[in-house]
Amino acid sequence: MMSEGEFYDHILGQFSQISGDSHQKELWKNNKIRDLMTKFKNNGDPCFVKNALIVIMALFDDYLKDSYFLNSKSIKESSREKKDLILSFLKDIFRR
Repeated sequence: MMSEGEFYDHILGQFSQISGDSHQKELWKNNKIRDLMTKFKNNGDPCFVKNALIVIMALFDDYLKDSYFLNSKSIKESSREKKDLILSFLKDIFRR
C-alpha cells in the first residue's frame, strides 16, 4: 500500500500533466475520488482519506486553503466572551 506522501506525490504528478480541458480535469477528479474510496474503503485511515479528498478538491479551487481550513470553526459557534476577545484583538491591530 502507498504511504500518504507517495499518494500525494502521485496525485500532484498526474494533475500537473492534465491539459487545460475542464472536461478532462473533471473526469480525472472523479476517477481519483473513486480510486481513493475503492483502495481505502476497508482498511484505510479515515483521517488520511479525509485529507486526500481535501487535496483532490483543493486542486480545483481558485484559492488555496491553509491549515486553519481543517481546524477552524464558524464565529457563529463561538461564545460571547470569545467574540468580544476577537473583536478587541482586531480593533487593537487596526488602530496601529
